[in-house]
Amino acid sequence: MSYHKVDLKRKLLELSIDIIAKQGIKKLTIAYLAKKLDISQPAIYRHYTSKNALLCEVIACAYRDLSSELDIIQNDNSKDCINKIISIGITYVFFGLKNPAKYKFMFSEEIQTANMDSNLQNDLLYCFNHLVVEFKNAQKEGSLSSNIDINTMSNLYWSLGHGLTCLLIDNQMVISSSGLPEPTAGIKNPINGNEHLEKYLDTTFRLLIKGFQD
Repeated sequence: MSYHKVDLKRKLLELSIDIIAKQGIKKLTIAYLAKKLDISQPAIYRHYTSKNALLCEVIACAYRDLSSELDIIQNDNSKDCINKIISIGITYVFFGLKNPAKYKFMFSEEIQTANMDSNLQNDLLYCFNHLVVEFKNAQKEGSLSSNIDINTMSNLYWSLGHGLTCLLIDNQMVISSSGLPEPTAGIKNPINGNEHLEKYLDTTFRLLIKGFQD
C-alpha cells in the first residue's frame, strides 16, 4: 500500500498506540507494523531508525498531549498560582484516567530502560516544568514558604498525583459520597462512575499545598 510521507508517519504513530493499548508493548515490532500496514520494513526505517526511536516518538506525543492541556491552565490569567497548581494536579489525574493505556505506557519499564532521544527529553521536561514554574511563581508572591526547595515541592506534588492516578486506573480506589477514598475492585470507569473524584482531588492537593505554606 502506498502512503504519503506525512500520512505514513502519522499512521505509524496511531497504529503503534493502538497496538500498545490493545495487545501490549511487546507486540509492537517493526515487522508487525509493516505487516499491518502492508508496507515494507525499509519504508518504516525511513522515518524511524529503530523500535526505540518509534517508542520515543509515541511517548513524546503523549507528553505533548498532556502539555497542551496544562498550557491552557498556565495561560489562564483568572487563576492565581495556587489554583493553577491545583488545576494542574486535577488535570493530570484526569488525563491518565481518560488515556489509561497511554498513561501506563508513559511510565512502563520499557520506557524507563529506553534510550531517550533529545526530543523526548525536551517534551518530558517541558511537561514537568509547568509545575516548577507555578511553584516558583507562588514562592515569589509569598503564597508558599521560601524555605522549601522548589524541586522538592514539585516532585512531592507529582508523586501524589501519579500515585492517585495509578490507583484509580487500576480500580483500586473509589471516592465515597463522604469524600473519603475507599478500596474497590469493581469500578469499571473511574471518571463516569465517581462524581466525587474532582472534589476529592481538589481537597487532597490543597492539603499537600498547605504543608508547603507552613
